[in-house]
Amino acid sequence: MPRPVPRPKVRPVSIKDVAARAEVDPSTVSRALLNDPWIPRRTREAIREIATEMEYVPNAVARELVTGRSRSIGACLPEIGDSGPAEQLLSLDQAVREQGYRLLLRLTHGGRHREIECVEWFREHRVAGIIVFRSSWRRGAYQFAGTGLPPVVEVVPPRSDAARLTGRQLFDTLLERIAQTD
Repeated sequence: MPRPVPRPKVRPVSIKDVAARAEVDPSTVSRALLNDPWIPRRTREAIREIATEMEYVPNAVARELVTGRSRSIGACLPEIGDSGPAEQLLSLDQAVREQGYRLLLRLTHGGRHREIECVEWFREHRVAGIIVFRSSWRRGAYQFAGTGLPPVVEVVPPRSDAARLTGRQLFDTLLERIAQTD
């Protein structure tokens, strides 16, 4: 049986690579790509052109480390297929994207320990906030998770007011709680 030919590892183009080609500092590249008015227009255009040629993709994780702000929202779901949360997730995803955030999903399968595990995972990954869709009306397992949790919004069908909110309203509620912690 023939052996597969190993492909050379290709690392993504970094901001340092763009800076080297443009013969500027990496911070200048960053500011130019963010359209900073303090960077001359011609320099911004030249850097954007080089970045496009090199197929540079900004590193969102690096930006979050530098700014200390996450653009991720976590959602813990008991299962996929329930029409209520599915409709909320569609509008939640749209609202999250419109505000420049990304939505991360994890399944808990309705288990209390899995709910704690889900919330802990999001805490470890420093999301800006968490929405917990619970499968039953009981005390939220996330309350037993570790300290340092980001803001949390619970959705407990069918008796919770949050269960009747649209995804956009859930996200707006979460953004208000995030703003209160800043």
